[in-house]
Amino acid sequence: MSLLTTTSAPAGGLKSRLLEPFFPLILLAALLYYGLVGAILLQVRAATLDLKPWKLLSPWAWRDAVLAHGFPIILEGSDKTWKEVKDELIRANASGKVLEVGAGSGMTLKYYDTDKVTSLTLLEPFASLHAPLRKAASELALRKDRVHILPFGIQEREELRKQGVKQRGYDTIVLVQVLCSIPEPKSHLEYLQSLLAPGGKLLLFEHVLSGSTLTRLEQYAWTYTMWRFVANGCCLDRASGEWVRDIGGWRDVQLMRPKDENSAALVPHAVGIFTKA
Repeated sequence: MSLLTTTSAPAGGLKSRLLEPFFPLILLAALLYYGLVGAILLQVRAATLDLKPWKLLSPWAWRDAVLAHGFPIILEGSDKTWKEVKDELIRANASGKVLEVGAGSGMTLKYYDTDKVTSLTLLEPFASLHAPLRKAASELALRKDRVHILPFGIQEREELRKQGVKQRGYDTIVLVQVLCSIPEPKSHLEYLQSLLAPGGKLLLFEHVLSGSTLTRLEQYAWTYTMWRFVANGCCLDRASGEWVRDIGGWRDVQLMRPKDENSAALVPHAVGIFTKA
C-alpha cells in the first residue's frame, strides 16, 4: 500500500497545533545535545593549535562546529523516519544514468536498485562529506567506474560541463532535501530539466511551504528570525514541488505528500515524480 497521496492535508488536531510551532526549538535542542561538546573541542583546537582565536568569538564558527557534530545524527533520524517513503519513491523510479544533486554523506544511496541503475553521478560541493560519501558508494553493487563523485554545486555549470554533465544526459535526477538550502533554487530548475533525456524522471523529496495559512505564518516567522542561520541557509517556506511543476515541459506530473502529515506540520513534505516530455 502506498504511503503517498495527492489529496490535501487534513486539518491538524489541537495537539499538533500546540506542539508543531515548537519543532525548530526541539531540533535546536537536539543539535546542541549531540553537537555542543564536539563543537567546544573543535573551537578550542582552532583557537590554540590552529592559531585562530577569533573563531571563539564568531557565531558562524560556533554554528558550523555544532552542525558538523550534531547534524549528521539529526539527518540519520530523519532518514529512518522517512525510509519507507524514500524507498517507494527512489527504488521504483530511479533507473539508467542517474544524477543526484547534493548527495551529502550518501544516505540516499541505499535506496537505489542497482539492477536498474547503469551509472551514478553524485554532486556534493562540501569536501568534508566526500569520505562518508565514497564509503557509501563503495558498498553499492555497482562497478567503481560507474560511480562518479563531483565536488561541485548545481550552480557551477561550466565545471559540470567539463566533467561531462550535459543536456539530455541523464535518465533520472534525484533531489532529496536539497532545494531547501541552495541559493536561488528556482533559477536552477530549468537547467536541471535540460539535463534529463526525453522521458527521463526528476524525483523529488523536499520539505516545503505549507498549504495552511496559519502554518505558513509560523514557517515565515521561524525562517526569517533564526532558522536560516541555525540551519545554515535552510528555509522552511519554499514551495519546491510546485516550482518544479510550474516550469512546464513535463509529460506527466505526480506531486504527492506523505499520508500521515496534516496541515499543522511545520515541516511538511512534497514527493514528486516529474517525467520529461
